[in-house]
Amino acid sequence: MIKEADLNDLFGQMIHKMADLPPKQQRILAASLNLFAEKGFDKTTTEDIANAAQVAQGTVYRRFKTKDDLLAAVLTPILKDVFPQAISQFTGQAFETKYTNLHDFLTAIVTDRIHFIYENRQVLKIVWSQALTNSEMLVILRDRIGQAISEIVFPQIKKMQKQNLIIGWPADKILTFLAGTMFTFLTKLIIMPGHQIDLDSESDFMIRFLEEGLAANGDNHLV
Repeated sequence: MIKEADLNDLFGQMIHKMADLPPKQQRILAASLNLFAEKGFDKTTTEDIANAAQVAQGTVYRRFKTKDDLLAAVLTPILKDVFPQAISQFTGQAFETKYTNLHDFLTAIVTDRIHFIYENRQVLKIVWSQALTNSEMLVILRDRIGQAISEIVFPQIKKMQKQNLIIGWPADKILTFLAGTMFTFLTKLIIMPGHQIDLDSESDFMIRFLEEGLAANGDNHLV
């Protein structure tokens, strides 16, 4: 499994590079992300954020007038910069491998992504819950993330189709099938937060499910 920085790490690295963001404001954003992930947006107060960032409450409001403004300041760069970076980091390594069969391809992708989703489930929960009620964030999530994934995944899918290793569907349909399965796993984590989950069993089941659906079996093009 590919080792990569988690979303919190990538976010911290990104805000540290923002020249127009003073150190106190950097700490405020970092603390906000951690608290929103841990306690949820509604249960996090500006006092909590100020205490975690070791600043006065007035310092929080100096740049961010409301808690909603603070949430947007956290989520917008995650959607625009952190997610694409995480995707590029993963796919840049994952697709360097030459796969000789569909099972190995799915095992590499699914196993890694399940662990990534599980380890970053709190941040992903915030992003998805806000995207459901904020059309602008949903558009960013769809366009920026979708484009970043498709640019790297589509060539791999087409290469495997030429080798007759994967079903001859349009690449976007295959990607939707893969992404939908991963999203189902994330949804399970969100709606059953205390449920005990065996990641190896989840991976095995999802690999078998996807392999059944995506295996090349002669004339299996969509009409």
